[in-house]
Amino acid sequence: MPIRPNPIDHLRLRPARLDREQRWLLVLAGLYAGAGLLHVIVWWLDPSPWAGDVSWRKPIVFGLSGAITTASLAWALGGVPASRGRTGGAWIYGVAMTLEIGLITMQRWRGVASHFNTATPFDAAVFNAMGALIVVASLPVVSWTRAAWRNPALDPARRAAIVGGLVLLDVGLLVGVSIAGLGSAMRALGDAGGIATARALVPAHALGLHGPQLTAALAWWWAGRAPASTATALWRVVGSTLLVIAALVGWAFGSLAVTLAAVTVVAAAVAATARRLPRVRTGDVGQVLP
Repeated sequence: MPIRPNPIDHLRLRPARLDREQRWLLVLAGLYAGAGLLHVIVWWLDPSPWAGDVSWRKPIVFGLSGAITTASLAWALGGVPASRGRTGGAWIYGVAMTLEIGLITMQRWRGVASHFNTATPFDAAVFNAMGALIVVASLPVVSWTRAAWRNPALDPARRAAIVGGLVLLDVGLLVGVSIAGLGSAMRALGDAGGIATARALVPAHALGLHGPQLTAALAWWWAGRAPASTATALWRVVGSTLLVIAALVGWAFGSLAVTLAAVTVVAAAVAATARRLPRVRTGDVGQVLP
């Protein structure tokens, strides 16, 4: 009798099975988590307000969030075929993300705001560098999304978990780039309302950023289902989450018209993508119909 593969085996990051790029990302995730937790202690010793532009919240949140995102990417790389681009992308992402978190942390230790801060030429340069680094860190993630989508070795459930999570992350990073760009422009124009709009985009950014954790958790929860059933459910969740992100973007601009337009565009994109998804039969394991 053939032995069925463990349905959640691909969700486990076992050291013996990790390649060099995955180990590199996990090491970075550990460093980011350590930095975030260290600043929890700093905040305890220096109990300044949690809210505000100058707060220990920034190095704590960005350190821990960066750790979670980077560890999720280490998992997602398990669905990306080995290549020079995969290796180079891991190094590019790691360097860019480390510099991003480092600049945010540096600004707090300097006692100044890290985001939307153009008070001095140096602060403006730091903020602009942070925006550029987000773009650089996003490029490998987009490349990995495409590579995982085209990987024929992935069964339907694993494809949905990895690609769906990466798509949400891509959108979250795009919103993050928009926050930096809009914030810089509105700061230059002295438009306080525009800066408030940029800040209001943060929930949409955060929701997309942690998409890989959502799809991995659901793949684990639905591990007992047939791969085709799990894949269908995961793609529905990804589509619904994209609609929520679109609604949050519209809400940030404070306009019902913008909200409806954003939701409509995303719904059309989701529908168009759904028509290109491989068709699967419930109960098939890894079989994709042409």
